Amino acid sequence: MTVYRYVIAVTGQVEAPSEEHARLQLLMGVNVAIRLLQTEHNIAIEVRPIEAVQQPSNGPRPVMEH
Repeated sequence: MTVYRYVIAVTGQVEAPSEEHARLQLLMGVNVAIRLLQTEHNIAIEVRPIEAVQQPSNGPRPVMEH
């Protein structure tokens, strides 16, 4: 059996009168996404075996300055 890596990420902005309303809007969006995944839509999914993913080197990591 092969182990696969996956990432689910959602980014964006929502305009709402309060944080509570923003959270509700986002939860409704997640609910819609789940319903789409349960139907027979054509959704592209890419999975890669972990062996195919480039592993980080053991050397020092670069520091990003802002």
